[in-house]
Amino acid sequence: MTDHDQHLIHRCTLILQEALPASTHRQIPKLAAHLIHPTADATQRLITPLLDCDVTPGQLLCATMHCHPIIIQEQLNTIFELPRAEQPGALKAIIEHFGAISTAIVEIGDQQWQSKLDHATASLQQEHELRILSLTIQMWLKTERIKLVNYYRGLPVQAVTRVIAVEDHLDHPTRPSVTAAISREVSRVLAINDNRSVLALDHDGEHFLRLEQRSITKDNVTFQLQPGLLKKRNHFRLEPIHPIDITLQHNKKSIGTARILDFSIKHIDLQLPADPALSLARNDMLDFYLELHEQTIHGRGCLRHQRSHHDHRYLCLELIPSRHLQHHLQQEIANLQRKIIQEIKEKFTMAG
Repeated sequence: MTDHDQHLIHRCTLILQEALPASTHRQIPKLAAHLIHPTADATQRLITPLLDCDVTPGQLLCATMHCHPIIIQEQLNTIFELPRAEQPGALKAIIEHFGAISTAIVEIGDQQWQSKLDHATASLQQEHELRILSLTIQMWLKTERIKLVNYYRGLPVQAVTRVIAVEDHLDHPTRPSVTAAISREVSRVLAINDNRSVLALDHDGEHFLRLEQRSITKDNVTFQLQPGLLKKRNHFRLEPIHPIDITLQHNKKSIGTARILDFSIKHIDLQLPADPALSLARNDMLDFYLELHEQTIHGRGCLRHQRSHHDHRYLCLELIPSRHLQHHLQQEIANLQRKIIQEIKEKFTMAG
């Protein structure tokens, strides 16, 4: 490295040190050298520690941009000594290097900001869940009652029973266990999910807590709370007892026939064969046709979610309100509820 290069690095180091906090000064000379003589794969390695020291991307970007005209001015003499045909390429390489550093500062800063935001969001979510858990346990202890719920074809099967004990576990302090009295209704709720787990309403009825069965006797059953909350839906998503097919159109073009997985007065979840040529985006409007009560019913829905799994695509449509459609859906929901209730009585009548 020439004396001229060392002098230029020193000038850039002073500029950067003046613009950035003292906590970063030990790392700055390497960045200054990198501005002048690029080193392969060094950009992220040099920038990340600086942004970790509470330097904002804007501060770092502004500081490096103050160095750019000085570096170009100093290196122009060297560039002008090159053959005329090579001069544009040499100048272009310097400018592209500055552009790459500026882009890296913005991208790394954005990644770090997103990481901090995700961490803060997760912490708030955990705090929120712990508060709900604490209030719910207080309610169980105060009322000595717990409501257990499982869903059969989307219809809730529930039972209220007596709380016998709530205990903390040293190995899982945020996942206490609750012991409840067994009854015929509780046994039916357990049987819905093969005696593996149940849901329990939180203190304000907005969420479900997940309970995994740990032990059971003829008198009581013990559950351990599992991580995470489930948002309680305002409308039941009922699963058809018999398959219901639905024809879909997008922009007046048929995109195939799907099968209804579950539905409510406001949403329909669908499964259709995967088609790589089919391009759908969130908020796309879809028309659909289905047979209900010996009539062909037309409706429209807004695509809210979609995912692919194996050979199928799954869609969630938010239904556009229509008096004709909602009338037939309400009839179908009422009929289906009666059939599901009858199926529950027949299938789980011996539970307990």
